[in-house]
This record gives sequence, C-alpha cells and structure tokens, in this order.
Amino acid sequence: MPDLEDLMTEAEIEALLAAAGLVPGAAPLTKQQLTDRIMAILDRDWPLAMREASPVEYAAWRDAAEPARLRAVEANLFNIRLAAYRQAVARLALFRLAEGRAAVSETLATGDLDAEGQPLFQTVIVQAAIAPLPAQIERPVIDPLSGEQTGSESLANPSIAEDEAARAAAQALIAATPAAVVAFAAA
Repeated sequence: MPDLEDLMTEAEIEALLAAAGLVPGAAPLTKQQLTDRIMAILDRDWPLAMREASPVEYAAWRDAAEPARLRAVEANLFNIRLAAYRQAVARLALFRLAEGRAAVSETLATGDLDAEGQPLFQTVIVQAAIAPLPAQIERPVIDPLSGEQTGSESLANPSIAEDEAARAAAQALIAATPAAVVAFAAA
C-alpha cells in the first residue's frame, strides 16, 4: 500500500475521470469499453517499456491510482443507472395501449387578418388520436388433424399485457434508482 502522500489527490482523480469521459451524465460504457479506457490511460502514463524498466515504481503508481480506478467504475455505474432511469421515465410517459390517446390540437395564427384587422387563427391537430386496443382478441382454433379452423376463442389481448408488464418494470426500476441519480436527472 502506498504512503498517503503517494495517493492521487481528489483534483487528480477528477481530472483523470474527466479525461476518460467518466463524468456524470456521460454515455455509459460496457465493461470492455471501461477497461479499454482505463488501459489507454495506463498506456499513456506508463507505456509497457516503462513498466518493464521500472516495475517497483509502476507498482507504486498502480496502487496510488487504485482509488481513481474505483471511482471510474462508480462513475460508470452512475451513468448506467442514469440511462436506465431516463429510459424508464420515458417509457412511463408513453400512453397506455389499453387507454389509447386523445388527439392534441393547437390554435395557431394563420398570418392573415380578418376584415377588422384582427389576426385569424386555425386549429391544427399536432398529435392524432389513437384508439385503445381491445381488451380481448379472437384467436382461431385450428383442428390439428385437418388443419381447418373449427372456431375461435377469446383471450386477453397480449399487447396490453406486454404494455402493462413493461410499465411495471419501468416503475420498479424508477423506485429502485438511488436518490443521487434521480436528483441528477431532475437537475
């Protein structure tokens, strides 16, 4: 373990994280991408020839840089959680398939004036209405021997079930998101 004076300062760690693009709100990295970024910094600061020529000094640097590596992993985990949180919030903002969506209209000035010199307005639909999906669907019943349809059966609409399951998963993710991530997303 290096002496305290050998450890990286908070400013050095922050500069290293910023140089690696590991700041809050950055795109999350895969495990391999994170490893590649850390290795790029290692190769920049301690090329292989230097590591081989000075193994003791390299080991001391590596030990001193361990807090920075751990912070890089933490920063990336924060960004992974932030991206998942934002995706879940966006999912919940979508309309429920079982409820549909009402049309959204806006009143806009046409640029023309009426006979009295007052501006004319026009109402335009900016988002079309979407009808709710039916709660039940009919599925044909096929005779396995003849291959012919012998009737139909009514069952719950699987699209609605998938929609509700996705909404529940998004809500669970939001509920489990750390407060620091939620606060960052709200800022």
